[in-house]
Amino acid sequence: MLMLGLAVSGQLQATEDALTQSASAASVCSGCHALTSGASVPTLQGLSALAIEQQMLALKRSGGQSAMHRLIKAYDDAQIRSIANVLAQDERVQ
Repeated sequence: MLMLGLAVSGQLQATEDALTQSASAASVCSGCHALTSGASVPTLQGLSALAIEQQMLALKRSGGQSAMHRLIKAYDDAQIRSIANVLAQDERVQ
């Protein structure tokens, strides 16, 4: 029973760490993609998590050389999904 408790505790800590990392990455995104964004930096206002995720994945796969293209390559698909979920709920972009 103790081993099960330790395993569950470890999984919970890993989940909390992943959520913290996603929130940290999302805060970087919302710095540019907030309500005051312009035409060159689109706002994320009103977009669903799925729409944000799809746009991020398309950007990652497009192979461009902009700053955004270079940044997105640092994240795997699961991290992108988590970041999109945080951004869709972020009051700074809503």
